[in-house]
Amino acid sequence: MTHVIDNVAPATVDSWLPPVAGGLLRRRLHEAFDQGRSGDLLVVTGPAGSGKTTALAMWAADAAGAARIAWVSLGPLDGDPGVFWTSLTTAVDRATGTTGRPETVGLLARSLEQLEEQLIIVLDNGEHLRRSAGMVSALLSHDMPQVRVIFAAREAPAAQLSRLRLIGRLTEVGPDDLAFNPREAAQFWSLRQRTLTPAEATALVDRTGGLAAGVCAPDVHTAGFTDVLADFLRAELLGRLPAEHRDFLLRCSLLDDLDARSAEAVTGRRDAARLLDHLRREHHLLVRPAEEPERLRLRRPYAAFLRDEARLVIAEHLPDVHARAAQHYAERDRPEAALRHAAASGRSQLAAEVGVRVAAPLVLGAAREVFLGLPAWVPARDAVRHPETATVLALAAVARDDEHTAGAYARLARERFGEVATERRLPMQAALCLGDLLLARQREDVEAIGRTMTTLLELLDATVPGLVPAADGMRAIAAECLGYAALWTGDLTLARSSLEASAVHSGQQELTLASGAALGGLALVHALRGDVGQAAQLAYARDPAASDVPEAYRRPARLARGLVLWLRGAASDALTVVGAEPGDRDDRPSAYATGLVRARILLTLGDVPAAREALAAAGPATGPSLLDDWRAVTTAELHLAEGRPAKAVTAAGYAMRDGRTPLDSHACIVAARAHLAGGELNAASRILEAVHRTSATAGPWAQVNAWLAESLIADRLGHEGAVRIAIGTALVIADVDGLVAPFGEVGGEARALLDRNRDLVADYPLLSVRLDAVRPVASVTVSDRLLEDLTDRELAVLRYLPSLLTVRDVAAELSVSQNTVKTHVRSIYRKLSVGTRRDAVGRARRLGLL
Repeated sequence: MTHVIDNVAPATVDSWLPPVAGGLLRRRLHEAFDQGRSGDLLVVTGPAGSGKTTALAMWAADAAGAARIAWVSLGPLDGDPGVFWTSLTTAVDRATGTTGRPETVGLLARSLEQLEEQLIIVLDNGEHLRRSAGMVSALLSHDMPQVRVIFAAREAPAAQLSRLRLIGRLTEVGPDDLAFNPREAAQFWSLRQRTLTPAEATALVDRTGGLAAGVCAPDVHTAGFTDVLADFLRAELLGRLPAEHRDFLLRCSLLDDLDARSAEAVTGRRDAARLLDHLRREHHLLVRPAEEPERLRLRRPYAAFLRDEARLVIAEHLPDVHARAAQHYAERDRPEAALRHAAASGRSQLAAEVGVRVAAPLVLGAAREVFLGLPAWVPARDAVRHPETATVLALAAVARDDEHTAGAYARLARERFGEVATERRLPMQAALCLGDLLLARQREDVEAIGRTMTTLLELLDATVPGLVPAADGMRAIAAECLGYAALWTGDLTLARSSLEASAVHSGQQELTLASGAALGGLALVHALRGDVGQAAQLAYARDPAASDVPEAYRRPARLARGLVLWLRGAASDALTVVGAEPGDRDDRPSAYATGLVRARILLTLGDVPAAREALAAAGPATGPSLLDDWRAVTTAELHLAEGRPAKAVTAAGYAMRDGRTPLDSHACIVAARAHLAGGELNAASRILEAVHRTSATAGPWAQVNAWLAESLIADRLGHEGAVRIAIGTALVIADVDGLVAPFGEVGGEARALLDRNRDLVADYPLLSVRLDAVRPVASVTVSDRLLEDLTDRELAVLRYLPSLLTVRDVAAELSVSQNTVKTHVRSIYRKLSVGTRRDAVGRARRLGLL
């Protein structure tokens, strides 16, 4: 039945519009509707519920004061040209106040050419106008300066109207224009006395795709909203499609994205390309993402609705559809989608085949959740009959960090390896090798990582390209494992190059966990050098923080964050980020490193006893070389803090090699400071010269420490100019990334030099503020306090101990006997709790007595 609807408005009592009470005046749409010129066609298209009629009615009501409105709400019968002509002329007569309906398009056009007021003709529900569209096209071929025609439809206009696009007389407003944005959604609900926060408005638009029927639905904020929207879409969307189009659409809705090949794969229809184009152009159900224009995707909220509907309407066909999709995506090198659909099919053998052949690396990637869920529905008995099922269940156990179960399934798979078809043996063998490598990586067993990685790479290198479809992902994981092992063995150059390669290739392969672990390892490499800006950027780039992620993949980034905070002066925050001390049974390198970092931070906070406890609990007596060096340096720092420079020199000597890692340089610097504490300036200077020669390897952290130690030597020698040069150089290097911890590590003597040269520090205002908040490593702890003060005579003798004077020389200088000097020296040793002249000098300096 045809409806001719006019609006009774105060300005035009002889025309009327659909009611729009409670609607939102959307200015951006009104501006879009205003763009068309008189004599042109404005086409407004959008799917059911997109708000075409409401938006146009509000615009028309707003424009009614300046123009007459002829609103025609079309129905199915208007496809008949005769019926449509009656509807159109009736609406025009009522809007213009004329009588006598013209019998032809030409006569109507001539009467409209004479109008002195603007007339807007709105043809709503234009999808019914297929056979009658030629009449509209013919009408627009005439010059009618006061007439605008607006065509609103769920489908694109017929070909006769589309021709106007070619001559520039067609203005279009589409579904994306009609969609509500978060600001409009918030404004709409504010009119109904409900306030939405920006986050709530954004979530609402995301959930509904901005569809007016969803955003403005009364039940949108209730649990029943999904059912209300589903009922609407079921009636207005699916109900208007032919049965074969409905079935096609429901099957395609299960796909991750759409193109002709994937649609044909799951539906078996050779005309899939035509049907997809029809659904996109005529029904606006599909869009082309800007980032992947060769593919299509369903508009929201249609995607979720159609998938739910598919589970109800074509439930018996779903396993077959998912199986077809799995095979299609496997052939098109889409392993994550292939594995998900294989799992959704409920066919365990298919899931095993896909998981082993193309998706094995995704145990550290986008399909990790699928692997974790496999044991819940893949029968364990199938592993006995099918080696590939045993292999995929082994990978699932690896994902859960269940080494015992993974080993059992892997042994079962290898025992029945000969039963696998020849063309599937290599992928299965590679998947088993990958499982061994991942278990070694999760144990952080450096030797096992090297061994299993070599086995995997040799297998991949010996195969013809393409026989192991997942080879690239496996190589990306192997690179991360190699870099991780190289990190703990101290080969930071190899670690950096391998981890950088893994981060890039893992990202390309959607191996999110491997990529995150590689970035975390890189962050730790940079943090050890003191490149805190780079370290911070990498450490926070991608956080594999999910609770089901093995700790081995999370600790490097956490350690890097802790070091960054500490080096920038936030020691207490750093201690919180690094976390609690690992358990007694956790002897993995990352746990060992956690204890070492905690000890270093606690030392900075002045808690020497707690630092020593953390060092004792850090890990095994021996470990990978980097950690042994780290322990040696931290031990030396503790000895130095406790006033035992001789022991500090000995401890640092274990890590003093050829300067190939930052820790080698740190060991040299601690040794130099220890020699300095013992008054051996020449020895300290020689060691620092070696550090400066390897400054590129040492990194900013060690460089700042080295120059601060140089300033102490220069001060002892009375070379004030050299002191300023050394402090100035340290400040220049430290200011780049805000390094302040080194200024606290070198003790109160360096702090005093900074205070004496405040003009140099003032050139770096931000660094200056941070430095003021950082205190040096405490030189006086509970154990450092003197039980008895030194007498004036003892203090006089003490001042000669850093020199090369003998007891006889000191006695001569003080005009006392040698026995008197010896008595004072013994008393000094007792009060300082030391046993040697060197230790006495070091302890006295720490106490500020020298």
